[in-house]
Amino acid sequence: MDKRVYSNSVVMSRVACAIAFLVFTFCYLYYYQADIMCLKQHVLSEGKTCYNVTVGAVVITAVLYILQLIVAKLTRLNEMFHSLTYIPSMYVLAVVSGYGHSVLSLIISGIVLLVLFVMSVPLVHNFPLIRPMKTLWINLLTMIVMFFVTGMTSGANDVFHYRMRIETLLSEVRYDDALKVGRKSLANDSSLTMLRIYALAKENKLGERLFEFPIEGGSKAMLPNGNVKSLMYPEKNIIRFAKSRAGVVDYKLCRYLLDRNLDAFVREIVKSYDISQPALPKHYKEALVLYTRTRSNPQLTFTDDVLNADYEDMQELEKKYPDAERESHIRDVYGNTYWYYYFY
Repeated sequence: MDKRVYSNSVVMSRVACAIAFLVFTFCYLYYYQADIMCLKQHVLSEGKTCYNVTVGAVVITAVLYILQLIVAKLTRLNEMFHSLTYIPSMYVLAVVSGYGHSVLSLIISGIVLLVLFVMSVPLVHNFPLIRPMKTLWINLLTMIVMFFVTGMTSGANDVFHYRMRIETLLSEVRYDDALKVGRKSLANDSSLTMLRIYALAKENKLGERLFEFPIEGGSKAMLPNGNVKSLMYPEKNIIRFAKSRAGVVDYKLCRYLLDRNLDAFVREIVKSYDISQPALPKHYKEALVLYTRTRSNPQLTFTDDVLNADYEDMQELEKKYPDAERESHIRDVYGNTYWYYYFY
């Protein structure tokens, strides 16, 4: 093989691997794992310091790249296997940015990986050189596999990412942005429900939009209780607001709705709202329509022409589908109403 051609292929392969690693690592830390890193910093510092996403991503990426340069210098691997010099850096990235891994599992996996890596170094030195373009593609494909494995070992599912992102935004007093996180996903847990309820209440939209989101845990998910919890955002802030003049009424009314206790809801709402006003929150109107239609001797009668028509349409839609298919079709049309929560 021509020495100049080989030299160019070496440079091309190394530059391609470096660019791929730097771009992936920075984006992974800055976008995907940013809130997990904030949580880890919060835990390690006991809440005394905050993680700066930009600085953290730049510094960690730079340090891991320097580690790769040292490994490459020490091992002097065949260029076909140059990408393997990134394995230690990728492992450290997985450890630093991952969540939920036990110390024992990290130690064991680290020792196993180190042993395998040391054993493989003399073996790959014996491989003959191949065409430059094949070398480039082998290295890039190896990098892609390592990126995939790193992402798979992050240790956090979508719901956990939603929770951490929302807690970060709550700390920044960005309640409306917090409500956009995971907005189109049905994935949920009771702690995520609590955070969304709090964000809605701070925006004065609890009675208007609560049932536009998936609900998990019912009324028990409204406030921290040990199982329902936040990991970074102070739980005392949530409890304090729920008991304040600004939040107590809607928290109480929505607790009755989550418990499907329409009678208690009706007794309470007339103390705090003029139910004849058009500005009455949407879910409160839906609950009043439902109450009026499901009680033989209601304490009050509530009428709204639009909602009455919608409720009748929902009942007609229910008749069109068998039990196995009904819920899915109702959710598609009425999944953002209190009626869907009440019945399904």
